[in-house]
Amino acid sequence: MQEVLSALGRGEGAEPPTPFWAFERSTDKDGPIITHWRWLKDSSGIAFLERGAHGNNRLVLADLKKKMTNPYAEG
Repeated sequence: MQEVLSALGRGEGAEPPTPFWAFERSTDKDGPIITHWRWLKDSSGIAFLERGAHGNNRLVLADLKKKMTNPYAEG
């Protein structure tokens, strides 16, 4: 939090704060792969739908503590 407040205080053109963690997903001609993302109630991560082959969606959890993404299998 302190890093964010410090960056805001430096004004326009200042270096942004370093990300805590970042992950990427590819995009394709049909648009974004990640949709309907939501913070978990306890702020421990983000849940989102990831579009896969043939337009199927799967639920994925981005766990902030473990810095890992975990897809949930259907069924």
